[in-house]
Amino acid sequence: MNRRYDSARARHAPLPSPEAPAGLAAAEQVLRTLDLPGLEARAYVEKHMPRLARTLTLVPPPRTSGRILELGCYMQITPFLKQFCSYQEVRGGYLGPLGGAEPKAVNVRGQRFTITLDLFDVERDRFPYDDGYFETVLACELI
Repeated sequence: MNRRYDSARARHAPLPSPEAPAGLAAAEQVLRTLDLPGLEARAYVEKHMPRLARTLTLVPPPRTSGRILELGCYMQITPFLKQFCSYQEVRGGYLGPLGGAEPKAVNVRGQRFTITLDLFDVERDRFPYDDGYFETVLACELI
């Protein structure tokens, strides 16, 4: 293309807005049931609500093992991988020394959700799971 971009012309033909994915409102509603420890955490979740809710709508439903791994697990969507997405086993991976583990917990409507994060370096270490153990792996909060 050798045509110059004409911004005035583009303003008269805007792109259509993408349609909201199915389940987006339900995902936002369920994310708001996360009991957060303070105003800063609430502000973060509210600011990132569109992204977090969209992520939940993109998670495929379980079809085989019912096991899912969330890498870069910050516990915002983690409990809902079980409650909203219907996975039976939810595991979290986080950066740390290979073989280490870190217990984490959050509350959803007063109910405790606990998980032990498996520590390893996704760029350098072999994942501490058997090949094919998870049917779904999420890498949403990795830089």
